[in-house]
Amino acid sequence: MDSHPTSSEPPWRDHNDNRQRGVIVPLVAVALLGIFAMAGYVIDSGLAFKHRMESWIAADAAALAGAHELFRGNSSSDAVAAAYAAAKANGYEHGVDDVAVTIHHPPVSGFYVGNDMSVEVTITRPTATSFLRVLNINEIDVATRAVANGDLAKSINCIYVLDPDHEGAFEVTSDSLLGQLRYPDQFEG
Repeated sequence: MDSHPTSSEPPWRDHNDNRQRGVIVPLVAVALLGIFAMAGYVIDSGLAFKHRMESWIAADAAALAGAHELFRGNSSSDAVAAAYAAAKANGYEHGVDDVAVTIHHPPVSGFYVGNDMSVEVTITRPTATSFLRVLNINEIDVATRAVANGDLAKSINCIYVLDPDHEGAFEVTSDSLLGQLRYPDQFEG
């Protein structure tokens, strides 16, 4: 005989079995914790990446400013001062808001180690987290490094104009001396 003739519930379901009651709430809570942790990681690491790009731009500008001083024949102290000034102009002043700007002339690491015409700039800054504080991660340290060489500017440089017949394709408004090298018609369409 069927014990549930009018019920839509399956006959194998036991209404007196309460062992699985309330399991869904803790499972949802654990799943939500994982989802919020991943969302927090994505948001906070995205902010750290943004800060890394900003400090990278500042480090590049500082290294170029220092290398430019060396290219002009100025002293090492002038190059370091120009690099610090460029970093500060881009929002990264050493000792302010836990920012560390380190300038080496000559560089102490990388391809240009010991090169007297090169400047190395390292910028380190902490990025405060918002969502990862739940996991006890209060900040992410961001460090960038840039090196510029003031001697390379003395070499032969090239500007290749793709359409030399176009008016205004290349203009010079200084006292620069330019030489022109035109390749045969193999590049013309």
